[in-house]
Amino acid sequence: MSFDQTTLLTAASLSSAALAIGLLAFWLQFRRDRYLLVWSCALLTIIAGIVIFNAPEYRLTPQYVAQVLFILGFALIDAGGAMFCTGRYRLGQTGTVALSGFLAATLLFGAGLSGYGTLTSNLVIGTLLFMTASRYWRRRSESPLAMLAVCTLLAMVAVSFWACAFVLAVEGHAVLTARPANWAEEFNAIAAVVGLTGVGAIVFSQVQNRTVQRHRQEAMTDALTKLPNRRALMQRFPQERIRAGTALVLFDIDHFKRINDRYGHAAGDAVLTRFAEILIDAAGQEAFPVRLGGEEFGAVMDSVRAPDAYAFAEGVRRRFAEAVMRADGAPFHVTVSAGFAIASDVDLNFGSLFKRADRALYDAKDGGRNQVLGASPELIRPLTA
Repeated sequence: MSFDQTTLLTAASLSSAALAIGLLAFWLQFRRDRYLLVWSCALLTIIAGIVIFNAPEYRLTPQYVAQVLFILGFALIDAGGAMFCTGRYRLGQTGTVALSGFLAATLLFGAGLSGYGTLTSNLVIGTLLFMTASRYWRRRSESPLAMLAVCTLLAMVAVSFWACAFVLAVEGHAVLTARPANWAEEFNAIAAVVGLTGVGAIVFSQVQNRTVQRHRQEAMTDALTKLPNRRALMQRFPQERIRAGTALVLFDIDHFKRINDRYGHAAGDAVLTRFAEILIDAAGQEAFPVRLGGEEFGAVMDSVRAPDAYAFAEGVRRRFAEAVMRADGAPFHVTVSAGFAIASDVDLNFGSLFKRADRALYDAKDGGRNQVLGASPELIRPLTA
């Protein structure tokens, strides 16, 4: 059973239209993913090009418009691919290739050389698709099988456009009086249907996976400080056994309610953000910092001794006490209290470790604040250098 080129192009239009509608629907739900809108616009542009290209009567100007729309559409697909893979887009190579193709097609069609103009357009589109495939290849670590499939499908469509250009070059028709009709054109139409449908299905799956991962990440992240939250801490360190030497340091900003009452909640948020910055900087790769809620923070360290845990907490306390806060131009200082505990061979339960660190923190606040205390049996009083 065989299909003529018109039928294949119609199928390509319908599959592209369905994909464009799906992408647009996704974008309306997830406005931050702008590549969905870019892809939708790209497919609608390509559909417009197919409708014009598929007209029964071959006319020079409409065919030129169709080729320009194809170049623009596939350039937008590459732009969307760049946004999907890297989160940003710069004109760069895509703009250079697309603009060069547009200018070449304009000059050739303007001179009446529709055959050469169509050949050039096919070469440019194939190049744009190959560039898009290479973007996904560089991003393959995110989902190796899915990205490899996208690369393969895009490369197949790119080859089909290059095949069209090759046949036109071999036939040597500088001027076309009818739409090209040969094995390469049929291969191109089939590749477009299969490729766009396949890529669309895979991209939909990847977008959904990213959305789930993003929602999961947001649920595990404090909105103000961008630190992991209590839920993230409990997921990473569940109640079952932990390794001996695991240290938990808890921090509580002193008199935080007074700061909000005196300077306002904006100043309070600034204090929380500044403390988070100090904690993140001190944690580096050695500790897991979290915001537990309100003015409470924490950090988990692996395989440390009491003096090491104390030195970490004391360094954070000292830096925070020295930091200058401002509200309405007026400087002020804030202090923090800290308590820590270390898992021993006797008790390797994270819940117990948390209770002991929390008790040490309570003792630090009850004993005058702005100090670091360790839980018994690690430490009962502050260590000195």
